[in-house]
Amino acid sequence: MAKSPTADAAASLVPPSKTGRGKKLIMIAGAVLIIGALAGAGLIYAGVLHRSTKLVHKVAPQMDVFVSVPQLVANLDSNGGSISYIKLKISLAFPAHTPLKPIKARMPEVVDVVQTYLRAQTRETLRGKVGTAALRAGIEKRLAPLFMPTKLHKVLFEELIVQ
Repeated sequence: MAKSPTADAAASLVPPSKTGRGKKLIMIAGAVLIIGALAGAGLIYAGVLHRSTKLVHKVAPQMDVFVSVPQLVANLDSNGGSISYIKLKISLAFPAHTPLKPIKARMPEVVDVVQTYLRAQTRETLRGKVGTAALRAGIEKRLAPLFMPTKLHKVLFEELIVQ
């Protein structure tokens, strides 16, 4: 039997059957890319791979060296009123690697300077946050020259009682 021209034209309109190889190839390539991206992100997160070529070395900040001053008790300037006392325990902070022997050798001078400064204070000047800040600043100002060339970083209050 001979084929009719209409059957020939209909056969040419039907696309050839595909086996699905192209779709499978695209799906496999996509899966490989996703797995590779996840593996790379995991290696970066774990620290195996670095995001940049620069290596940044973080240096831990040096801790201050603290020297404790013996407890001080002084009577405040009363201006003719009732007698008030202050009990004070402080620590002095110096830069790391500061030799402590020369600082401890000056401790009698530290006690004298702080004791004299405390006796000049009144109960009213030590009131509240502003009074405490002024007391700290005054002590730092008077003690800093004693330790030159070493820098006194700060004065820390361990105990402060005004009675």
